[in-house]
Amino acid sequence: GGMTNPTAPEMEISLNGHVLRTLNYENDKAIYRGATRSGRYHFEEIKIDSQYLNTGMNRLEFHNKGGAFMYDAIT
Repeated sequence: GGMTNPTAPEMEISLNGHVLRTLNYENDKAIYRGATRSGRYHFEEIKIDSQYLNTGMNRLEFHNKGGAFMYDAIT
């Protein structure tokens, strides 16, 4: 991995142990130091089925499985 052998970004998103979605993008190389262009914009909306929600506390996890991610907001 890293800058010598970059990998494509892949992130698994889960709620309370249930995988909601796995995101896969082409590596645009925008995060690397000295990048000469902006990265590609992606918008993801993930609807959550109520069966995966617990009463009280819930755990939303983002597991980076490769590459790198930058984000503005999670709402």
